[in-house]
Amino acid sequence: MSITGTGSSSGKSVERSKGRGRRRVEIGVVASDKCDKTIVVVVNRLVKHPRYKKYILRRTRYYAHDEKKEARRGDRVEIMETRPLSKLKRWRLVRVVERARQIGEAIPGSEPPLAVTAASSSGTDASPAAPDAGDGGAAGRAPDKGETPGDAGAVGGERR
Repeated sequence: MSITGTGSSSGKSVERSKGRGRRRVEIGVVASDKCDKTIVVVVNRLVKHPRYKKYILRRTRYYAHDEKKEARRGDRVEIMETRPLSKLKRWRLVRVVERARQIGEAIPGSEPPLAVTAASSSGTDASPAAPDAGDGGAAGRAPDKGETPGDAGAVGGERR
């Protein structure tokens, strides 16, 4: 018999069962899926600074067991505490809450990307203008100490 409830002090979800103790449940983002059947999940939390009363973002990295290799980097996942599976693994994947967006995937409610027109594919150059090549060769060098990137070709602090 298992009962799902909320922990009194931390507000985290815990599952209780007879004889097995408490098993914490966390939701985080997969930071790495390079290991075989193992994912690294980052869980962020806000902690109030004792003196300054400002909230600070703290993170914890959990190594979790992913038997089916279903979680990918960037996915939001739910993990549950379990018995030690290896030196660092004490968590297992429960479910993938939300998949990470792919690079070419459109965001719901946004405009589709602009299509390439016939004018831009012909001989005319529709790309943004290239940097000015007539600035005395300053485009290729890094700015000196105290200069901003726009001042790289200026003499005596003045622009040409």
